Amino acid sequence: MVTLPNPLAMHADSLTAIRIGGAFALYISCAFTTWAQTPTDPPSFAQVGNTNPSELFIPPFRYVAPKTGGAPAASAEGGGAVRPSKEQRIVELSNAGEYGKAGSEGLELIASEKPDDSLQLIIANSLAWSGRLREATATYRNIVQDPLVDDANVGIANILRWQGYDEAAAPIYRTVLAKNSEHVDARSGLELAERELAPRTTLMFGRSSDSSESIRNGASVNHRWRDASGYKIYEIETGVVRDELPNSEARQQDVGLRYSDRSLELKPTLELSATTNTNQSVFGGIKFWLDDDRLQFDIGKVNWAKSAINPNAILAGLSATHVGVFAKREYSFGLATAKFDYFNISDSNTLVSSDVKLVSSLRPLGNAIKPYTGFETRKTSMLTSNYWSPTNGYGSLYGGLSGDWALNDWSLFGSVQVGLPLYGDAGTSWSLSGGARRWLTDNFALSMLLWGMRSERSGAEYRAQSANVVLEKVWR
Repeated sequence: MVTLPNPLAMHADSLTAIRIGGAFALYISCAFTTWAQTPTDPPSFAQVGNTNPSELFIPPFRYVAPKTGGAPAASAEGGGAVRPSKEQRIVELSNAGEYGKAGSEGLELIASEKPDDSLQLIIANSLAWSGRLREATATYRNIVQDPLVDDANVGIANILRWQGYDEAAAPIYRTVLAKNSEHVDARSGLELAERELAPRTTLMFGRSSDSSESIRNGASVNHRWRDASGYKIYEIETGVVRDELPNSEARQQDVGLRYSDRSLELKPTLELSATTNTNQSVFGGIKFWLDDDRLQFDIGKVNWAKSAINPNAILAGLSATHVGVFAKREYSFGLATAKFDYFNISDSNTLVSSDVKLVSSLRPLGNAIKPYTGFETRKTSMLTSNYWSPTNGYGSLYGGLSGDWALNDWSLFGSVQVGLPLYGDAGTSWSLSGGARRWLTDNFALSMLLWGMRSERSGAEYRAQSANVVLEKVWR
C-alpha cells in the first residue's frame, strides 16, 4: 500500500506528518480507500469519507415557479407573478448564485412563516450548494407536494452521495424514477451512485522528494467490492515503497485487508495489514462513528516506518500505537473540523498533533471556490533524524482557497495556501496543488495530481514536491 505525501489532507509544513499516504487516492477515486492513519480533511460540501470531485460542483436545479404560476418578474425568465419582497429577494439571490445568503435568509423566513413548497425547494437547494447539508436535508423533508417532492428527494439523495453514502442514495433515485422515468437529475445521480457502488480496481504510482534529499517511489493496487446491499464494503490492497537518502536505501512491501459495515449504527471499519519483506510486522485498527456521524474514533497499531518517508525508519521497522479523534460540525458560517492524534512510537518517542479548520460558507469568488483557515500543532518528546520530530513544538496558522469543477468527463481540483508561525519550529510557508481526473470511458478513469510546498523548519528553508498518477477500472 503506497504512502505518498498528500497535498489534499496536509498543510504546508506537514510533509512527514501522519496525514500522508492513501488519502490522496481517496479524494481522487471513490474506490481507492487506503490506510491513512487519520481522516482526510473534509472536501467541499462537508464531505467525509469517499469523495468524488466530479460530484462536488453540482449544477443548480431549474427554477421552480410559485404556485400562482409563472416565474417572478425579476427572475431570469421574466414575467409572471411577483412574490412578496422577502420571498422575491431569496429567489433573486439564488438566481444570482448567492446561495449562502439565499439559504440564510430562507431559514429566517421559514422560522417566521411557512413558504410554499416551490420556495422551500429553492431555499433547500441554496443551503445544499453552500455546504449546509443538515439544514438542507431538513428543509427538503418539509416539501410534500407533487411534483416538487421528487426534486426534494433527489436533493436528499444528492446530499447522501456527496457524503459518500451512495448505497443510501441509489434507492431514492430509483424511487423517483419509478414515478417519473424522465427525471434527468435522478437518472444522472443514479448513474454516478451505481458507478461508485460497482467493484473497482485502482492502480496508483507516485514519486515525492524534498530538500533533505529524501526520495520516495511507490506503487499500489487496490480492489474494492460490496455485498448486495451496498452497505458492507470489502477491500484488499498491496503495495511497495522505496525510500532513498544519499547514504541509505530501503524497500517495504505490504498487503492489507479492510472491512466496513455502514448498516450498523457505529459504522465500524476494521483494518489489518502486514509487511512482507522487511522486519515483518502486523498492524491493525478500528474506526467508528458517534454523534450521528459527527465524531470518529480511530484506535490501532500503525506502520510508522511508512509514514516517516525515510529509509532508516523502514530499516528500524518502526511502528506506533495510535489513538485519534476527528469531529465536525456545521454552522451558518461554515464547516468546522477538529482532529487530534496521539502516537506512541516503537523507538520510545511520542508524538501529539492537532488540526482545527474552518471552511467558510462565504463564496466571494464563486460557489466553487472555498476559503478556509485554521491552525495545526505537532510535538514530539525526543529528537530523531528518522522523521520530523519538533521537540520544541510546532504551531502554524494557515489559510487558503480550494476549488473543484466538473466539466462533462473531466474533474479538476486546485488549492493555494499560506501559513504563518505561531510558536516553536514553525515558519512562513506556502503550498500549491492541482489535480485532474478524466473518465476515458464509462468505466475507466485516469487521474493526476501535482503538489509543491515551501516552509521553514528549525530556522532552515524546507521544500517538498510530489506527483501521483491513478488508474481506475470499474467492473460492471
